[in-house]
Amino acid sequence: MPLEEWAHGASKPRSRLQTMFNQRAKQYVAVIQEKARSAGVRCQGLCVVGDSPYEEIIKTARNKGCDLIYMASHGKKGVSAVVLGSETLKVITYSPVPVLVHREASLAAAALRNVRSSAYG
Repeated sequence: MPLEEWAHGASKPRSRLQTMFNQRAKQYVAVIQEKARSAGVRCQGLCVVGDSPYEEIIKTARNKGCDLIYMASHGKKGVSAVVLGSETLKVITYSPVPVLVHREASLAAAALRNVRSSAYG
């Protein structure tokens, strides 16, 4: 079942939904990893689950000894472009690790499109 169906009220056991979300996340990360490697960029991708995304991002960056956190913004225009997403803003505010925010995240957008098309096609 596509995520859109679930979001609009289709029922599915919680564990199956979690499995589906985990699979999508792993697919997304795999696409990003491959793009980075093909560009000669060393990276490690992983999926972490938690109640507070920004805290999990910061904790994982510390635990893995990361020297940079890369976050993609939504690339919105106008007034909404001035305001970052709340999780991104929290990571920037509280992280001891430097954070790079890329507004036009074409790599992330392409990865998401690839995952969506493979899930529905």
